[in-house]
Amino acid sequence: MSMAEYLAEGSRRLGLGQFDEAEEAFRQGTCRFPNQPRFLERMAFVAYLQKDLPLARSRYESLAAAGVSGSLSGLGTVLAEMEDYDAVFALVSTHLEEFLAGPANPRFLSQSVNRARDLEKLRDVLLHPRVFHLLERGQILRKLFYFGDEDLVAEFFRSHADSYRTDFAVIGDSHAGSTFGTKVFSQRIPPVFVLPGATIAGFGKRKSTLGVFRNCHKVIAALNPSTLLFKFGQVNVDLGIYYRQFVKNMDINIGNFFIEITKNYIQSIIGLPNTTKYIVCGINMPTLVDTDTAAKYTSRVIFENKNDENLVKELHLKLQQNMPPYEERFQRSLLFNEILRATCEHHGIAYFDLVDLFCQDGKTLVPGIVRDDDHHYFLDDAWSCKVWNHVSEMTGLRELP
Repeated sequence: MSMAEYLAEGSRRLGLGQFDEAEEAFRQGTCRFPNQPRFLERMAFVAYLQKDLPLARSRYESLAAAGVSGSLSGLGTVLAEMEDYDAVFALVSTHLEEFLAGPANPRFLSQSVNRARDLEKLRDVLLHPRVFHLLERGQILRKLFYFGDEDLVAEFFRSHADSYRTDFAVIGDSHAGSTFGTKVFSQRIPPVFVLPGATIAGFGKRKSTLGVFRNCHKVIAALNPSTLLFKFGQVNVDLGIYYRQFVKNMDINIGNFFIEITKNYIQSIIGLPNTTKYIVCGINMPTLVDTDTAAKYTSRVIFENKNDENLVKELHLKLQQNMPPYEERFQRSLLFNEILRATCEHHGIAYFDLVDLFCQDGKTLVPGIVRDDDHHYFLDDAWSCKVWNHVSEMTGLRELP
């Protein structure tokens, strides 16, 4: 049989799901044509399809060591399937130029950057001029934010000074990202630094799990923006209240709770360097209209660290029975913004919110910006432009999108 016939027979067997027979055909081809790597590639692929990942890894590693074209992508796929993300990053960072030249590079770069823990190699990857244009800016900013020191953040932005704004930045929880964030860097769109799950309580602590206070200083030191916009508080209102009530069994006076946390919020901002102007954006209105859906979403988040299944079911039922209707949750969010506005005005901090932009009657959200099972806004390009135009009007900042 010729080489083509061996390959065709193995491929035919693969198409029929006959993995052992396909393996044998490719093995025979290897014996007949020992210098032809295509048979070894197919055997590695067979091992991958059979979920024999250690064998697939071994075969792809041999091919990669021999410099066989395309084997790096196969090896990266196997390593990702094995959830050996350190190995994925080591592979990508070691063979960065090859991955940049290959068709699968964005996927492997994305996986490697998201999971990377080797900060020195991460620095090299993030500062590579071609990597910058392949990754979403949210990925880059998150990695810089969580793991980079001030020098790395500053070095990154200096390296790409022609691709981002220097005068304005946004920092906040995940709702800051969904409201202000975009996938690409732009000289007109400010960088948005997102800390998912960050609360105002964490903001006010010099040491917190998410390092909110430390990261605020990091952004200021690295970018030295003339204006920094804060968007925190959504986690406290949408989730924190219920966590206190149903996990910690605390009695809460909602108004007093809002007064306390907004005071701490603004006091923390006042304590930041006075070389930057600070602006506070109020929270978004709730998106989950259906009470049962809101209870299910909320319980999934606030009870995620509870290992006792029976306790979780009990707490979920209690939350479901006591979850306020949408109208009450909507008014609660408005109250938070009113108290936050008053606190900002008392301390001379600029404030605005997006309630008028997204609420058609003061009671409900405009259609098309939410999903039924998520408490974030989902904005298309047209809405994103409306948001930034509104920010420009409210803040006096010009040349925004």
